Amino acid sequence: MKVFTFLIAGALCMAALSGCKINNPSEPFNDAMDGSGGLTAAETNNMGNVVEDLMSPSGTAKAAVETVTVEKIIIPWNYDQTNGYWTRSAEATYQTGTYVRLDTVWFKDAGGAAVKTPLVATVSTYKHVRSTTTKFTNTFDFRWEMNVAINKTPSDTVFVFNGSGTGAFNGDVFRSTTISNVNRRWIATSHPHLQFPSSGTIDMVRVLRTIDIVFTGNGNATATVTRKSDNKTVVFTIHVQTGAEVQ
Repeated sequence: MKVFTFLIAGALCMAALSGCKINNPSEPFNDAMDGSGGLTAAETNNMGNVVEDLMSPSGTAKAAVETVTVEKIIIPWNYDQTNGYWTRSAEATYQTGTYVRLDTVWFKDAGGAAVKTPLVATVSTYKHVRSTTTKFTNTFDFRWEMNVAINKTPSDTVFVFNGSGTGAFNGDVFRSTTISNVNRRWIATSHPHLQFPSSGTIDMVRVLRTIDIVFTGNGNATATVTRKSDNKTVVFTIHVQTGAEVQ
């Protein structure tokens, strides 16, 4: 186990973790931007970034853009030879709360066999399960299960993410969360290699509302929150890297 202070790449924004509110009284409802949409989009993005650590030549020593200083306790990537998967756990401690996650990843080649040393050239698909708990002003407990296909052509490589999630936001249980055809290009000469999602959707069904997120490229997504009782909607932008929700 390592304990150290560093600047975390693509950290989930404090606004998302602490909860954002709409300040314009003309909006249909003033809690549509509660941070849950931003957290979901940012976590989906971050899951790809974490797996990139394993699939890059530099491995877990990958350099990245650094944005938020935290103290982090981390158990590094470890390969389970018997079950054929990689695991890693991490905890980030901020002044206002904590963020804990456990990642488990199964890499497969074109024939479906487990890949111990994952590279883009040798991996065709992988499954990524992540369990997270964030405790700030808001509490977010979630489990993600993502299936990723790596589509390769002579001129391009695209990671396609499909999956689902279960969990709760401040005790409000999500009825369903579905990630559909989120496309991210892999560029070997770029750092990081995985680009922001260029397309794809996340559809979230909560008890009193639905949240539909569409990735629009350039690090952004558009979120539409619909209140079930009267179909009132609020539309806003999510900055994918940080999870910030802005109008």
